[in-house]
Amino acid sequence: MLSRLRESFRRKSSRRRSHSRKGIEDTSENDTDTLRSRSLASSFTSLDSSISSSTTRGRSKLNDSTSTLQSRPRQSSPNPDTQWQKATPSVVECNRTMFNRQLQCDVTFVVGESRALVGAHRFVLVSRSDVFFRMFCGPLAELGPVVIPDVTENVFRQFMEFLYVDEVSLTPDNVTPLHYLGRKYDVEPLVQQCLEFLHARLTCDNACSILEQAHCFDEHELYKTSFEFVKENVKACLATVSVHDLCRGCLEKLLSVDTLEVSEDVLFKAALAWAEAALEKKHITPDAEHVRKELGHVLQLLRFTAMTFDTLHERVFPTGVLTLEETKAIVEYKEIGCPTSVPFICRGRQRVLHRFQNVSRVRCTSTPETAKWTAAITFSCDRDFFLHGIHVFACTRETTHRASLRFSILQGQNDIALFNRMSDYDHTYHHSGNNDGIKTLTINMCPPRDMCSNVDYTIVLQANMAACFAGTEGMAVVPCDDASFRFRDAPVKFNGTTVSEGQIPCLVYSVR
Repeated sequence: MLSRLRESFRRKSSRRRSHSRKGIEDTSENDTDTLRSRSLASSFTSLDSSISSSTTRGRSKLNDSTSTLQSRPRQSSPNPDTQWQKATPSVVECNRTMFNRQLQCDVTFVVGESRALVGAHRFVLVSRSDVFFRMFCGPLAELGPVVIPDVTENVFRQFMEFLYVDEVSLTPDNVTPLHYLGRKYDVEPLVQQCLEFLHARLTCDNACSILEQAHCFDEHELYKTSFEFVKENVKACLATVSVHDLCRGCLEKLLSVDTLEVSEDVLFKAALAWAEAALEKKHITPDAEHVRKELGHVLQLLRFTAMTFDTLHERVFPTGVLTLEETKAIVEYKEIGCPTSVPFICRGRQRVLHRFQNVSRVRCTSTPETAKWTAAITFSCDRDFFLHGIHVFACTRETTHRASLRFSILQGQNDIALFNRMSDYDHTYHHSGNNDGIKTLTINMCPPRDMCSNVDYTIVLQANMAACFAGTEGMAVVPCDDASFRFRDAPVKFNGTTVSEGQIPCLVYSVR
């Protein structure tokens, strides 16, 4: 009985303890949930207050900025895509130190034939050049060393230095390759500096190279300037090795000019040197067949018929560039004057012959009271030639005015009075020529007149023009590289024009 009572007491006690533990656990869980809910509520409250305060401060700052911008004058901001961003002095010095010491470089270039290693920093390159940005940050970014075979190590280091510090020291030797690199990697400030330098330092030694560079990169102003320079100094330019840099198109355009002041054998020699240099670059033997093939249409632009027999036999025919048919046609043309079978241009290039050594500012007119005067001069040439026109000294007055000119050529001992049958040329006086610093007017004959060798011709010019300049120290014999001219006084002297002084200072001609 006692044992039963004890067992019943133990069961009741255990049930009480279990209920008390459960109550305590429930109470603790309820307290925890209550605490969590209270903390979340307080957090949301503080977050709402901070958001509202931040919004208020942001709105006030925005209003202040807007009022400040409205009060300032409007300025046009530079376009970051087209304007080079100059670095501050501190950044320049930092970049110079990094570049000189090659610190922490993450890009390597293999440069030139020597395969020199040049280190650089990716962040500098991509910030300076869109080409480098696409090269190193695009979907096909370069991972290994970048090979630059077309420039020397020294030039490439100068290019890299410009990217780092915005400075470059241009010389006649490095300006062309630096301009090439500037165009290749789209570094416009460097390109502009190179163009300004090239315009100012154009010489006979680099004119052809600059011409080709301008042609490759469509630099129209530089191309026009360099082409005019080569035309005016064609003999000196063709004597340099820079002519080998010209492409076929530029060489053809140069040889197509009808007013080049150079003998045809010099042009032929320059064309041969150009073709041999082009073949050497292709590692092809420069024999006659390959040279002819390389020249192509360039050969048709040379005026072989304007060369003398001695020049043809000594400098042209031995090269073997011309075929037997072409050689036979040239010889027949020079002997009998039959141009139908000649595959080349049957006329030399236009030349300007100057018969005075000096120009006077003395009035050149027959009567001081009138502006009408007539000038005449007789001349002959030792070769058959074409007369394209003459030059006339301009008026001593600077103002532009109308001038009536009557111009004719009389052959042999014809009566000088036939000038009344001359054709009229009515011009507004613009100054198209220059003789010793004195302006001249060019009168062109279209078509040019075919004239025979060793025949006297008299030019008669009648003008209605006020006082003009006059030539002095005239020459009776004027030798040229392709012909020789002789002058003598006309049968009748009108306004005092003679061999030694007067009007008609220049003849524009080409040999046949």
